Amino acid sequence: MGGGLIRSLGGWAEVKKMLLARPWLEDRRRFDIPESLSCCLVDRFPDDVLSAHSNTYKNILADSVLSREERSTWQNMKGSNSWRNQWLRGRIAAKEAVRRSVQDEHDLALFPADIEIMPDRHGRPMACGMWTSQIASTPSVSIAHTGDVAVAVAGRLVHGGGVGIDIERIERVIPENVVQYAFCEQERILIPATPDGLRQEWILRFWCAKEAAGKIIGSGIIGQTGNIRIEERRIQSGKVTVSVAEKLARKFKDLKKKTIRVATFQSDGLVVGISC
Repeated sequence: MGGGLIRSLGGWAEVKKMLLARPWLEDRRRFDIPESLSCCLVDRFPDDVLSAHSNTYKNILADSVLSREERSTWQNMKGSNSWRNQWLRGRIAAKEAVRRSVQDEHDLALFPADIEIMPDRHGRPMACGMWTSQIASTPSVSIAHTGDVAVAVAGRLVHGGGVGIDIERIERVIPENVVQYAFCEQERILIPATPDGLRQEWILRFWCAKEAAGKIIGSGIIGQTGNIRIEERRIQSGKVTVSVAEKLARKFKDLKKKTIRVATFQSDGLVVGISC
């Protein structure tokens, strides 16, 4: 499947037509996320496919979807092959999410390489390119990955502000000592005690909720135990409310409010958190 897909990347016209990332979470109401958001998932480029034929597939894919500056960043990136593959999958997901968002809202068709995903001063991904001068506002974008899967969400929110997404495999078990470090006592009280499967799922939901909220302001879960905190959770709907400490909120002038609503749910074997 992967080889046949990548062999079709020879012409720019074909790249423009095809979706390298599949549309995801299309029933927005079911997941209680805004209709204006475009969500995409990349799960067709596992490490073994990208590494086949001496990385030929991977290099063709990168040349097809990355801008010149992104290719330079990717080629000079330090770290394992697995990490570089993860980064590439994340860029593919983000570009497709932005491309769908721009097409839907502005009827503007873009090539993947037209869309540059660059970090802003807080490290948050930002959609850039000459095309941005043709539209009134650029969609916000967020990326997450786990293993061979990458996802992204993009879109313009009615109230302004950013978006954040995080995912974890449903089968992941976070060690108890990490739970104690990542969540304060008040948060741990909110995690259902029994049954064990429900407890593990809500630990992952809380983890994703804090990460997704942190991505809106460019701050991860680690080291922010007291600054980003779960205040409320609803078992039936999966809604989680996260508060941002005053001292952290002051650093981010574009943060519209000090509480962030996060939708948490399961999809495709993943626990997902989307904040907006």
